[in-house]
Amino acid sequence: MFGYVRPYKDEIKIKEFEIFKNYYCGTCVAVGKHNYLGRFLLNYDSVFLSLFLSSLFLDSEIPKKKFCPFVFKKVNIYSNKYIDYSASLNIFLVSKKLFDDYKDNKNFFALLGAKMLDTKSQNFEKVDSLLNKIWELEKKECNDIDKLTDLFGEILETFTEIEEVKLRKDYAAIRFFSYNLGRWIYLIDAIDDYEKDVKKGKFNPLKDKFNKDMLKFILANYIKNIQNAFELIDFKKNRPIIENVVYFGLPKRIEEILNKNTCKAR
Repeated sequence: MFGYVRPYKDEIKIKEFEIFKNYYCGTCVAVGKHNYLGRFLLNYDSVFLSLFLSSLFLDSEIPKKKFCPFVFKKVNIYSNKYIDYSASLNIFLVSKKLFDDYKDNKNFFALLGAKMLDTKSQNFEKVDSLLNKIWELEKKECNDIDKLTDLFGEILETFTEIEEVKLRKDYAAIRFFSYNLGRWIYLIDAIDDYEKDVKKGKFNPLKDKFNKDMLKFILANYIKNIQNAFELIDFKKNRPIIENVVYFGLPKRIEEILNKNTCKAR
């Protein structure tokens, strides 16, 4: 469930999108420091976490030049402890997803990929516990979407459990923002996978109760909560970029996924 949280390019200034790219490339480089394979599995959600956490504290950052083997030229990157933290989470979550793919489908390539990602040095016990709860519910084919999204919301809340974040006056708003974003991500991922899962006979929490209007209403409520929390957060910088994601990027993803030709109301 990765890659849904990103800016909407048609509504963002060029200079701001360049800053976002610096975080993207910086997170990619940070992932590579932990495990080079992970650079091929970088997702936008982890990049947004890099941007979000950095924007809470760092008034300014000076980009560095780094050669990128993917575009075969030097690119600008940002580098800080919040980017490193997001990179570690990216590797951990991808590894967990690959292990789950193996448990669900006995896909030995997924198992091999998971073992090749080094997560031994990372300690995300609370995230691991919550992910296991979700996997157990999905294994039992639980279709309580409220319970499932709640657990994934808790996971994103834990991403903000950093000492300096917890000391902020707006920490409650930051947690509420993260919690609702987590619920939104889980649900939009279930919608995105719905047709594919039905065709393959795989479990999907929306099975037998896919209602386009209802799902659009729920997603809109999550976004409203995210927007309300956003307005209460004191960002030191990059507010317009995060605002673009919140007010344009997330709604645009709903529109794209719900209106896919293959995604029809049941």
